[in-house]
Amino acid sequence: MYTWSNDGLLNWGQTMKPHRILVRTGGLALTSAIGTLLLATAAHAQDGRGIPINIDLAGMYTDAFGGTGGGFQLTVSTRLPISLLGARYTAGGQLWYSQTRIVGGSVNDTRRQLTGVGGHLTATWNVANSVFPYLRIPVQGIRSEISGDSPAGATTVPIENQAGTVTSFAFGIAGGASMQLGRSFNVFGGFTTLAQRLYEVNHTPIWSLELGVGVTPGAFRRR
Repeated sequence: MYTWSNDGLLNWGQTMKPHRILVRTGGLALTSAIGTLLLATAAHAQDGRGIPINIDLAGMYTDAFGGTGGGFQLTVSTRLPISLLGARYTAGGQLWYSQTRIVGGSVNDTRRQLTGVGGHLTATWNVANSVFPYLRIPVQGIRSEISGDSPAGATTVPIENQAGTVTSFAFGIAGGASMQLGRSFNVFGGFTTLAQRLYEVNHTPIWSLELGVGVTPGAFRRR
C-alpha cells in the first residue's frame, strides 16, 4: 500500500520502500511477458515454426514536466496466437531510458534521468504490402531521478523539479507504423504517452517520439 504525503512525494511505508517499487512493478510485467513467450512457444511448437520473436531498438525524444531530451527504447515482442478485428497481436517486455532538461529546477547543470520497465500488448494491421500501423498499450514502472542536494529556499521550486528520486506505476497508449524491409528487418516510427503518478501535484503525462529499427533473428523468425 502507499499514501501521498503533504509534500507531494510518495511514501511507501515500511513494506514498500521507494527503490523497490520499480523492481516489483517491472518484475510483475516481465513475468507476464515471460508467460506470454512460453504460451507462444507452445503454440508455435506444434507446427515447427519456432518462436516468432521481434527485437526493436529506437531513439527517443522525450518531454517530461516541460523539459525535453533524448534516450533509447528497447522492445521485445512475440506474436500471440489470436486474431481479432483484422489485427494480429503481440506482447512482450519494454525497457527505456531518457535524460531531459529540468525547467526551473533547484540544481544547476543537472538533468532528470527517467527509466521505465514493463510489458506491452500491441495490435498491428496490414494496410499495404509492407506497411503496418500499430496501437500499443504499455504498463510500466517508472523512475525519475534528479541528482544533487536542493539548496536553501528550494521549496519555491516545483516539487517535480527538486533533487531526489521518486518511483511510480504508469500506463498509457502508443501508436505508429512500421515498414518491413525483407523477411527479417523493419523500420518504424511512433509516439508514446504515459499517465503517471510520480508527484501528487503534477500528473502531466510523459510523452515521447520514437524512430528505430527492428529485427527478427534468423533462428526465430516466422516462416
